[in-house]
Amino acid sequence: MKNLSLISISMISLIIFGVSCSKEKLGPDISSINGPVTIVEPFSKSTGTVDFSNNEEVYFTAKFEKETDWTVTLIGNTSGATKTIEGVSAVISKTNSGWFGTANTAPSFQVETVTARLTFKHTTDTFNTTLTVTATKNLDQNDVLITDFSTLKSATLWPRDWPPVSITNTSYPKADGGKYFYMSGTPWQSGSPYVNYMTIPAKFYSDDSTITHYPVNPDADRVFFNIMVYGNGPSDTWLLVNFSEDGVQARHLNIRPDWTGWKLISVPYTSLLPDITTAAKPNKLTSVAFVLLSDAALPSTKSVSVAFDHPTFTLNQPYQP
Repeated sequence: MKNLSLISISMISLIIFGVSCSKEKLGPDISSINGPVTIVEPFSKSTGTVDFSNNEEVYFTAKFEKETDWTVTLIGNTSGATKTIEGVSAVISKTNSGWFGTANTAPSFQVETVTARLTFKHTTDTFNTTLTVTATKNLDQNDVLITDFSTLKSATLWPRDWPPVSITNTSYPKADGGKYFYMSGTPWQSGSPYVNYMTIPAKFYSDDSTITHYPVNPDADRVFFNIMVYGNGPSDTWLLVNFSEDGVQARHLNIRPDWTGWKLISVPYTSLLPDITTAAKPNKLTSVAFVLLSDAALPSTKSVSVAFDHPTFTLNQPYQP
């Protein structure tokens, strides 16, 4: 009986060992990713010119001796816009490197020459190629753009207070030379942070004067609010964005631009802070107001300012510049 028990235990051990050895490989060998890269087919692009306005695509190709951790970085030679595409594979192809004209963040790509740069995580090897963007993507094709401040037809009608406001493109130039809204001033009175406001009602969304609500999707879980804001580093500036549903202030967003340069802010509609207890209804939006406030110790005569652009609503994902 003792011998039988020993045989049984040995057989069980062999079975367990066999099962362990037969496990399927679940990913690339770490040593193959971390080692030096041998190029089998050179880094190249699918086309030298691309028209993103026609939904054209450009993709990149290369082949390596083994799987490696790679990055293709696209850099606009005029705009400075960037887009990164990353992967772990032995082949770069259309299936893993397609580019349709968007950027990681603002600014957007322009009609310009773009440098495509291939780099690797564990080596210093770098390979470059260039292509030309002949037309840019219609970035707002499926979005609800409140305004891009490119026209002045409604600006004089938007409700606002007396401190200086302007639609300009000079103080904080954008890469595309486009216009933006600028507000500045000091608090109205001692003990109050309020400086100025500007409201864009839904009726100014288009030339159709019968519009009473912004045409935003009713599913709040799928809607994002996006805005580009300029920051001058740590300051006393505070931008408050108020959202009114059916004429009632329903939710708000606080933005403190303590960074430097233009920055894209994207917030899920359901993450906006509520001012009322009813469920979020983005399709009931009647106006969006932008309020300039000061964080300076009060009373204060210190002037604060804010510049912002491209307030827009997107569906299912943040705005893609």
